[in-house]
Amino acid sequence: MYEPIEQLTPEQLNRRRRRRRVLIWILGITVALLLAVIVSQQLWLWTVLRPDSASDTLLLYALSTLNFVAFVVFSFIFVRNLLKLRRERHERQLGSKVKTRLLVYFISISFLPITAMAVFSYLFLNRSLEKWFYPFPEGIVQQASEARRDAVAIQNRNLRNTATLLAMLLDKQDQQNRVSTLDQLVSSDQMTAVEIVRRDGSLVVGRRAKLSSTDTAKIEDLMGQARKLQTVLGDTLADGIEFDVIAVPLNENETLIVAPQKRPENNLDQLISDSERGYQELVKKQRRVRLLGLSTLGLMTMILLFVSSWVAIYLARGIATPIKALAEASKEIARGNLHHRVVTIADDELALLADSFNQMTRQLEENRARIEAGAAELRDKNQALHERRNYIETVLQSLSTGVVSVDEADRVTTINASATRMLGLGE
Repeated sequence: MYEPIEQLTPEQLNRRRRRRRVLIWILGITVALLLAVIVSQQLWLWTVLRPDSASDTLLLYALSTLNFVAFVVFSFIFVRNLLKLRRERHERQLGSKVKTRLLVYFISISFLPITAMAVFSYLFLNRSLEKWFYPFPEGIVQQASEARRDAVAIQNRNLRNTATLLAMLLDKQDQQNRVSTLDQLVSSDQMTAVEIVRRDGSLVVGRRAKLSSTDTAKIEDLMGQARKLQTVLGDTLADGIEFDVIAVPLNENETLIVAPQKRPENNLDQLISDSERGYQELVKKQRRVRLLGLSTLGLMTMILLFVSSWVAIYLARGIATPIKALAEASKEIARGNLHHRVVTIADDELALLADSFNQMTRQLEENRARIEAGAAELRDKNQALHERRNYIETVLQSLSTGVVSVDEADRVTTINASATRMLGLGE
């Protein structure tokens, strides 16, 4: 960047330098803050904000939005710098090759730490996700199995206690009272099926509740299995789903087989389904966290590329701008404009070079002024000599006396008209 010295005062130059320093500091602080946020997110927040539930956290969405916006902004700035550099090379502007070379060098050097950082971050992210999510399926299955075993155990214990109390009651009753008691249990919807069978499996008395054909087939199958298992007294056919059946001893020769009401849909299935649904939501959240990590990694890569390209362009501009100013000044001087001065924003050896160039230009201007002054003085002297010679020749021609002048080689240098007539020389 250069301007004629008449158009840029020292105050304006200092103001421009201060503005550039302020912009550089602002940009550096912004980049440092973004890098600090990303580093803290990678190193600290992942260990504090563990996704313990299936609900989404606001911080994840905020960080994801920040990553996306910052990624777009830095990508735009990076692409803008590349397009601007491409246009300068297309226009063959002075310094564009230096910028391109420095940009390629800086990006090439930056790729090594960027690649190492990307590999480390990717492996770290995958390992963290494995620690977060992979224990969940085992925990869900174990929790569901334990809850299921506890529920079945409680059902078996309650059913066994109920059947034992009922057997004690029926054992003290006669046949008629037994039938009345069984009818009352079935009619009051306390039992679905009740049977008293002998040791050989023959039916003494039995009652069934009115059921659908499907439920009737199920209860008959379970009652048949219970008759076969009556030798193992106290054994149950209870799994916590629909119908449960148990056989308890009534007396030495008879066995009581009872089946309570069909169990409704309990919380066990709901717990299992909720656990599975929660796990699926966690899996989805795992993908979201993985995408967030990858977007963060992409943002860090883009920031590093942006910083390296910006530093390369800044350094190239600091080198190319004074060189461009010197080249333009050389053209002006070649055209004879020795009043031109180089004004460049530089504080290093390039500024010393520009000052040396300006000093050389001033010396050239002073020398040209002295040469022009000497040439004018010589021209005046020549003019005076010419006029004097003309005057002398006029005087010689007007004399009646012949005048002849010769040099050291005896060659005639001057002869007037009178001498020519006297010597009889022709015109």
